[in-house]
Amino acid sequence: HRSPVNMGSLAREVVETLQSLAQERSLILQAHISNPIGFIQGDRDKLIQIFTNLINNALKFTESPGTVTVEVKQRDDGMIQTCVIDSGCGIPLDEQQTIFERFYRGQSSEMKNRGAGLGLAITKSLVELHGGSIWVESTPGEGSRFCVILPVTPSTPLF
Repeated sequence: HRSPVNMGSLAREVVETLQSLAQERSLILQAHISNPIGFIQGDRDKLIQIFTNLINNALKFTESPGTVTVEVKQRDDGMIQTCVIDSGCGIPLDEQQTIFERFYRGQSSEMKNRGAGLGLAITKSLVELHGGSIWVESTPGEGSRFCVILPVTPSTPLF
């Protein structure tokens, strides 16, 4: 169900939806949206799922007091970049290459935080179906930065 979607508005919406979860964990959840942000041609529900998965993971792996920031900006190359940045536990370099694989669960994470190992694999698949890519930058003990780039919908005349 592709339609024009403003990624800045969508990011604000998901951040607002997950605000109560952040408050329960005594974490700060914030959005930094650059202007202007173009529209992408995408499935709104699947894009919400991408944001929700990344933000939920960031909240899960960040201890109080901590911060999760969602940044959305328009790049010069015709892509929209969204990053979910946390001040959590971080991911060891040797795990950064495998975290997007199905059923992979971080070996260094606490058992209570380990899921089924599908969230990031599903997220990667949804990003790629939208013509984008996803990656992680992380330092153990300092936090993680999950970034997604998606192509902007080319502008077309209205007549």
